Amino acid sequence: MDEEPIIKLGTSDSSQSSRRVTRLEDVKKNRTPDLADSLRRFKRPSVRIVEEQESISPQQDEPLVMPEQTRRKNFEGKSIEYNIDEIMQQDVYDPNAIEKEWGEKTKTIPVGWISLFSTIIIAALVYIGYLLFTSEEKEAQIVQHQKTSVRINEMEESDARAVVTAIDQTVKSYLAASTIEEKLRYVRDPDVMKLRMMHHYYTRPITPLKAITTTGYEPLTLGGKTFWRVVAPIDETKGEALLIEQIEKDQVKIDWESHVYYQPMTWENYIIEKPSQSIAFRLNIEPTNRYLMEFSDESRWCCYELTEKDSSEKLYGYVARNSQAYVAIHKSYLAGKRTFILRIQTSKTLKSPDSVVIDKYISNDIYRITPPTTIED
Repeated sequence: MDEEPIIKLGTSDSSQSSRRVTRLEDVKKNRTPDLADSLRRFKRPSVRIVEEQESISPQQDEPLVMPEQTRRKNFEGKSIEYNIDEIMQQDVYDPNAIEKEWGEKTKTIPVGWISLFSTIIIAALVYIGYLLFTSEEKEAQIVQHQKTSVRINEMEESDARAVVTAIDQTVKSYLAASTIEEKLRYVRDPDVMKLRMMHHYYTRPITPLKAITTTGYEPLTLGGKTFWRVVAPIDETKGEALLIEQIEKDQVKIDWESHVYYQPMTWENYIIEKPSQSIAFRLNIEPTNRYLMEFSDESRWCCYELTEKDSSEKLYGYVARNSQAYVAIHKSYLAGKRTFILRIQTSKTLKSPDSVVIDKYISNDIYRITPPTTIED
């Protein structure tokens, strides 16, 4: 193998001499055929550049300027010379070609998604067609429904106005009445209530009251019947609470017993006299563990402390655990009820003077739905 010539880059001996730059292009042109052959035989020819070993003057020569060469792709592994394929290649590459190509790439939608979208579109079109086809019929139904709703609302509004008017007029007339006969026109079960009213007002005078417009309407359903709780203001600070039964939309009756909190006798007199017959009272109850004398068997009796709203006196009522009265009282108490109408009985033969027997459950409030059968009931 012929030894490659060593290319020397000379430096100027004198600062006065003109500087000459040796370029690789000149070297390339002056290469001998042998050099060209050697470059072809080797993929990576080695070129040694040797400077003459001379002292560097304080003044430095201008740096060697190499001409820029066009960047070629896949340079690694090629010779410096261009081959025929590269010479014949006329395509010029845009520097932004790769990014442009990348951005313009499109993605194909899976066939399954296309089928799904098609199904949704077809279903929507079918539904729209169905709506258009049935719109006239539905519109007629909607109009008819609206007309029916308007009629129902008008009827309900008319009935409500009738009920309110009837309650307001009945309450004002009832409170303004000055005699029993006049009051009986506005109360429930007037035939039964007459004896009770006579008994009640025998020691109490009837005081006519002038009520303002009735307020506080609260509907109730008791025993399958429609009732209303209302308040009849007398002045700015006082009012009468009333329970009213709706008989018809324009007819109502007042529950007189609950209004006056009717008791057959005063609670104090009952404790003193201890009548032998059973008498119904409106009482507040509270369970207690007072078991003594003839009622000492707790497994047989359940004891309740009995009080009346206008008195501080108390009695202890015992009810048999196997009775219907106990079941009704216990269930109502667990539901939060505390005021009852209970029929109680006492006797002077009882060893415990403040004990009574509860022999009947009537109501778990101050009103009763069914009318009483006797004056004591």
